[in-house]
Amino acid sequence: MAQSPFLNDPREQLARHIAAAVASPINEVRAMHIRAAEHLSELAKENCLPARSGKTKTAKDA
Repeated sequence: MAQSPFLNDPREQLARHIAAAVASPINEVRAMHIRAAEHLSELAKENCLPARSGKTKTAKDA
């Protein structure tokens, strides 16, 4: 997987915002997390970062 040029990988932040949106019972809070996730998704796309597959790297992948 390509190394992220960011200190805080936007793909990891995206996953956290999606989890928070799903867990929130308050629509306004859910919408805030969805907007943040969309922004982070655009950041990752603009910087040509591949999508996270959710798989961990194995020795043969390296």
